[in-house]
Amino acid sequence: MTGGDDAVSYGIDTASHAVRWTQPGLEAVQVGAGTAVGLGHIEPLTSAPLGVDLATGTEKWRGGKTYAAIMNGAGPGTVRVAGPQVGDKGDQLLDVTSGEARAFMPPGMRAVDCTYDRAATLVCTKGFAVVAVDAATGTLLWSLKDGDQGRTPPSVTAVWHGRVYGRGAGGPVVLDARTGADMPTKPEAVPLLVSDYVGLVLDDNHLFSYPAGG
Repeated sequence: MTGGDDAVSYGIDTASHAVRWTQPGLEAVQVGAGTAVGLGHIEPLTSAPLGVDLATGTEKWRGGKTYAAIMNGAGPGTVRVAGPQVGDKGDQLLDVTSGEARAFMPPGMRAVDCTYDRAATLVCTKGFAVVAVDAATGTLLWSLKDGDQGRTPPSVTAVWHGRVYGRGAGGPVVLDARTGADMPTKPEAVPLLVSDYVGLVLDDNHLFSYPAGG
């Protein structure tokens, strides 16, 4: 998610539904530990990571301005901020409370989209590759590229609680998010969305639900 001069974020009291605060120029991405975090617009194509108090909207911390920055949620108390800076320190995992860098992503990942599995792993995809990164430390766990070990990376459709769901050459597959190994139970379908209870599958423009395995 990128910040812009037309962005605006609101703090709304869930009990009274009253607007408690307004932050023009802030594109909020993540909420955690009493802080709303997003990209604050500074000038055209330039923004800065910004944390505001969830109750009042008061600024708590501000990061350095970054050209063409992108921010995504990366865990319950972490956001990922990436920009086209020189060097690999431009792809960071920031603490939402302080704005300090908890860790850095592996080299060469700035153009790769990643999804948090709601457990401990960021699953990242680009082209014919799937990569997994520890959400707390930024450590590369495994990568699967076309032709590696005689395997073909699946087309990833969903990640949830340690599982990577997708479509492989032979049909639906599920990988262990921490190791990249095939899970022992072969799935019946390819879900687009998974929760604690069900996986939603779109087939011939019809939406079906299947029980989730955990």
